[in-house]
Amino acid sequence: MLAVASQLFMACGLVDFDLDDETPEAVEMHLNFDTVYVMVGDEFALSPEFTPDSVSNHEIYWTSSADSVVTAFNNTLYALSEGEAMVSALSVQNRISDSCYVYVMPRWEVASGDYPHDMVVYAHVTVHGQEPNENMLIGAFRGLECRGIGEWKEWQGKRYMQIRVYSEMMDDEDGVEERIRFLCYDRTILQVETFPQRINYDGGTHGSLSSLFELTIP
Repeated sequence: MLAVASQLFMACGLVDFDLDDETPEAVEMHLNFDTVYVMVGDEFALSPEFTPDSVSNHEIYWTSSADSVVTAFNNTLYALSEGEAMVSALSVQNRISDSCYVYVMPRWEVASGDYPHDMVVYAHVTVHGQEPNENMLIGAFRGLECRGIGEWKEWQGKRYMQIRVYSEMMDDEDGVEERIRFLCYDRTILQVETFPQRINYDGGTHGSLSSLFELTIP
């Protein structure tokens, strides 16, 4: 578990804890997430939820256990570098607090010129019964190494995803298999999920425009 750094930074400058006696006091305050996954370079927000909901003062004082990884400014959080941090929110009213673990991932990028070989997956993608939206990123991975990023295409009015997967080896070279898994990063809910479907890198084509490979998170 990460230890909260003793040196706190302020999101909104100096904080005045003097409150109007008639202001409803917060009894509880919880952040809308307890664990999130974000990419280096992302900016995101965590929302405090108060009890009672009639609390008028929603001002938050943010702290981070590693401000070189995650920092805050004007209630927006910024993922600066790969790593982990615990971000804490302290309500100006009644000094109630809650925390959220933040895991910052490297950006999903592929230097295609570094790989001499590739294969293509033509996929029909669904996540919990829905087609991915613009806030979702689909990536192909060998272990922790990103080997491909999904791109939306259209053919005869049908939308599909093309994922070009890169490799250093020919298909099944020297009997070594490269097992490829697929991940979905959802920037709306700040989570990463794994598709159950996996394939071996074989240099061929998986799926076709008339018979798409099913890539589905139930």
